[in-house]
Amino acid sequence: MAPMLDRLPPTGAAALTAFDRRVRSGRMPQFLDVYDWSYGFDFAANGCGILDADYQTELTDDDVYAIGADGCHQPVPTSPSTTNLFPQHGSAGEGEALMLAEVGLDETCELVYRAALQRPVWSLEQLRDAVDQPAAEVDAAVRRLMEIGLLRRPHAEQIRPVNPAVGFAPLLSYAEARLARQTRAVELTRAAVAEMSASFRASPALLHDVELLDDRDAAWLCVEEIAAKATTSIQCLAAAGGPPGLETSTDYDPAYRLAEFAAARGIRVQLILLDSIVNDPRLLAGARRVHDNGVEVRTTPTLPVWTFVVDDRYVVIAVDPADNQRGVIRVSHPGLVAAAADLFGRHWPSAVPIEQQASPPAGELTRQQRHLLQLLAAGAKDESVARQFSVSARTVRRMIADLADRIGATSRFELGVQAVRLGWLDDTPQPAPGPEPFHG
Repeated sequence: MAPMLDRLPPTGAAALTAFDRRVRSGRMPQFLDVYDWSYGFDFAANGCGILDADYQTELTDDDVYAIGADGCHQPVPTSPSTTNLFPQHGSAGEGEALMLAEVGLDETCELVYRAALQRPVWSLEQLRDAVDQPAAEVDAAVRRLMEIGLLRRPHAEQIRPVNPAVGFAPLLSYAEARLARQTRAVELTRAAVAEMSASFRASPALLHDVELLDDRDAAWLCVEEIAAKATTSIQCLAAAGGPPGLETSTDYDPAYRLAEFAAARGIRVQLILLDSIVNDPRLLAGARRVHDNGVEVRTTPTLPVWTFVVDDRYVVIAVDPADNQRGVIRVSHPGLVAAAADLFGRHWPSAVPIEQQASPPAGELTRQQRHLLQLLAAGAKDESVARQFSVSARTVRRMIADLADRIGATSRFELGVQAVRLGWLDDTPQPAPGPEPFHG
């Protein structure tokens, strides 16, 4: 149509464009005494021929340029100087995406239909030639287009396209109704999720100040609830062993993800881990990652028990410091909450920020090594030290052997004597000497 419009005065081109847009919308009322409907202008000077609605009568009146339409409202230009009101197959801009999948047309169907719009009548062979697709796929597309009312076959050898404004009307209505149903279903689901989330708890509602969640699954659901429902702050003492409810003590990733989730919601999350995480590259990398994602992370040599202080409103504590699979206790009594918050507050200032984790100066003990000596001097067994450090008893024995080697001690008793002499059990760090011979 563009070449024809280019030959018209600006006002005429604008009028025809607006009028054509109105006709193609399918809302144009019938007028004039012509079968179906027609509209016309005086464009005799254009020298363009247009077939009337019967596809046979050429309208050549010197004063009227008519665009006819059949029962499917399909304009039928016959002059090469005009362009169809519908885009030619292959004439769309390079890279233009096919857009009709939402109304049930696959790529081949769309290609066939776009090609069919270029002429009023086709044979099946002509359509096969016009579309660069396998013949079997074109045949299947034609059948599909006839089923949904975009092509019609008035005679055995004729295939006629249906005007898009008419043919697509029921398809679009169906698609819109389906979208409306899906949107309504999503909104109902959203409301149901909100309702379930508001009523969900890891166990029956808390009726008293203390609630016991005495199995692994309930403990983990409680930890998840902390991350999901905290409103201002979460303070966590991550003591020996894995987080309550997790099957393994060597994989903190699920707990790390919950901490990141809470931080992303704008909750202040403070996490104190054991210094021993430096012995596990995976745990250390995870701690640094959650720090980068907004969680405040520090480490300390030892912690008493897994503890969560939530919004300064309630506390969750592991039932058994030696076995985090036995569940947790949730407490909302103000006095106990204040005590737990004070415990966290005593550990936090002395804990070392994860970003400041570094090896001690040459010759000095690490905080973990110094604390190990203090525990041994107090009579702690290897297994007890291992639980506090969240490591194996074998690792504890290796740590003791490393300390003994540094000063040439041949027994634990000698290690203790030398540690006292060197001030390793004092508050002030002392440099470690080289190995000395043991004099019995």
